Amino acid sequence: MIKDRGSIKWTAMMLPEHVKQLRDWEREEASFENAELDEQQLEEMNQQIFFAMEEAREVAVFCRDSLREKAIQGLIHYYDPHRRLLRMINDQGKRQDVPLDTIIGIETDV
Repeated sequence: MIKDRGSIKWTAMMLPEHVKQLRDWEREEASFENAELDEQQLEEMNQQIFFAMEEAREVAVFCRDSLREKAIQGLIHYYDPHRRLLRMINDQGKRQDVPLDTIIGIETDV
């Protein structure tokens, strides 16, 4: 097996701006890799959504927004499978649409 220094040997030939961009890119990739959900987690979230809709319970929906995570608290008003979004009424009484692809977790005991 060949032992080399990996990307360290190439950093001397790169501009500092490029090195910074590569490090930022690696951090972004690492944060999104953790956001992948398996089939069991998706099924559990699906059950939580329909239970919260049926019982009119307040939930906290955790979703990723570009590079950060945010939580939306409120009632689930409508689930739209065609547009793949969850329509919620948040704490201020405003309607908010949450795309299903951005949801990473749901908490029903709010």
